[in-house]
Amino acid sequence: MPFPDVTEKWKNNILEVTLGTEPNQITIGGQTTLPFLHFEGETPHKPVIAMEIIDVEPEEWEPFMTEPFGDAVKNPAEWAKKCVDDFGADMICLTLYGIHPDFGDLPVDHAIDAVDLFFGQVADFSVNGDPNHIAYRKRCWAPDTEYVRESNSYLFLAG
Repeated sequence: MPFPDVTEKWKNNILEVTLGTEPNQITIGGQTTLPFLHFEGETPHKPVIAMEIIDVEPEEWEPFMTEPFGDAVKNPAEWAKKCVDDFGADMICLTLYGIHPDFGDLPVDHAIDAVDLFFGQVADFSVNGDPNHIAYRKRCWAPDTEYVRESNSYLFLAG
């Protein structure tokens, strides 16, 4: 009895996106199949490892979650460097939690300083100011407008 061919073919491909600049440019996407099913379609780019860190020390995390990173979780730039050097991360996403009222309600300068630590320390990174946090601040606190204005102009000028 022959084994039936269950290969699925996709009509479309995943949008290809290039992140960063040379020599550390990363291209993701372009697949015409699900991850690791290279026999069903094209996978033009190797998988990349992306790790997310936050701009404040994760005090509410369980110890087993921070143990691999040690004291590096106290400094976002050191944490990112450890992700790259010890865990092979190809890129880092810095999420700015510190300005959220539930995670410290820190001033705008904290977010800008956290991003500033990264320049020259980590080759490829993105910044995520969680839209839910920003929207929450917008409804409740005036400093949100300052955060959005200051951080956006800073990031676009610096990046």
